[in-house]
Amino acid sequence: MSEASRSVAAMFAINLEPPFGAASVHEGDWTLEELLTVEPGPAAIAMLCSVDPARRSTRDKLLILRAWERQAAWLAARQHAAMADTAGPEALIHDDPVRDEIAAALGLSRQAADNRIHVARTLADTLPATRELLEAGEITPRHAMVMVDECGALDNATAEQIEKRVLANAPHQTAAAFRRAVRRAVDCRRAAPGSAALAAHESAKAERKVIVVPEADGMASLIATLPAVDALRLFDAVDNLARARHAKLGGRRRNPGIDARRADALVALAEHALADRRLPAGGKRRRIELQVVIDLPTLLGLRENPAQLPGHGPLPAALARELVDDAEWRRLVVDPVDGHLLDYGRRTYRPPQKLREYIIARDRTCRFPGCSQPARRCDLDHVIPSKRGKTSADNLIPLCRHHHRLKTHHGWSVRLNPDSSVVWRSPAGREYHLKPRSQLDDD
Repeated sequence: MSEASRSVAAMFAINLEPPFGAASVHEGDWTLEELLTVEPGPAAIAMLCSVDPARRSTRDKLLILRAWERQAAWLAARQHAAMADTAGPEALIHDDPVRDEIAAALGLSRQAADNRIHVARTLADTLPATRELLEAGEITPRHAMVMVDECGALDNATAEQIEKRVLANAPHQTAAAFRRAVRRAVDCRRAAPGSAALAAHESAKAERKVIVVPEADGMASLIATLPAVDALRLFDAVDNLARARHAKLGGRRRNPGIDARRADALVALAEHALADRRLPAGGKRRRIELQVVIDLPTLLGLRENPAQLPGHGPLPAALARELVDDAEWRRLVVDPVDGHLLDYGRRTYRPPQKLREYIIARDRTCRFPGCSQPARRCDLDHVIPSKRGKTSADNLIPLCRHHHRLKTHHGWSVRLNPDSSVVWRSPAGREYHLKPRSQLDDD
């Protein structure tokens, strides 16, 4: 056994009863076939650490891979249990301070922390049979996530019935096949007489949303989660427009494919709506603005450095120059070494409040660890309260409404340094450091 394996064995030997005491575990205690049947845990992990796959046959290597899969499932179950214990049994609420502490400690966004906590609590409270199979190494973490995705919103009694129906075959199914089986079981249950199918639909409908996901090569995906009827109606609209455009062009050789034509039709619908002054604008109409951050040599065509589209990421230099050809200009002076914003200038028809625009351009997002809420949707918060602190760039940061309340009502404090870096201190006394936002970096 290697020194590293001895360390693992010694570490895991604490409070373990024979025959699973890891201190005496080494290659040969179990055959590889036996490792696929013994209870996953520290002892099995210690033995696997002592096995050198490079000296094994292909058959043995496959057995080792399967054994590690079982241990990975066990570790995932233990991690979920730790998360559930840390988060506590309370249902998620908007101002749950523990959730923010977990997000900051693990370097997660608030949404990612919510997801982790939701998975852990669902496995602990709603899907105990799934959690037990995961800890036993009988199903993979992917199978467990399928159950959480498809059954997490069900009441405990219904979830238990679904578990009884689908888990028996889960160890022999791929995650995709298992998901189909779970969905069939859930759909059958929801369609049963006396079910709450309509109420479930209304609850799901309340979660409708549209999000933008950055992609490579200057592209992005627009993902809409809608009621099925609305989604089909929207698709039919863009499909009809796309096919009408195809017919107008007479099927010319360079006419793009149907998917591209649908995308163009969706953009055309949006542009038409924005140009229609009869549509309500929620008060004074505001011009829609996109920022493209590009250095002067690249703008002049002397260099080909990537530009930045805040909220998306890098853009090829040629595409950035194409976008700014017809744009109004706003001057952003950044440090040539680290890209930190040094000065702000503008030339616009209806300029907003000058200081607010400076802070938005400097910070771009909420300044809580892991939060990516765009600064233009945030509150501008006084780091030192306004009764004592100045309303100035060295005392203002953008905070989304949730993290603004967290600082005001839940014991978190923040310090803004001269270089625009911030330091958060949690109620538990832990500190989280965020470096200054570079205008040349990705969001």
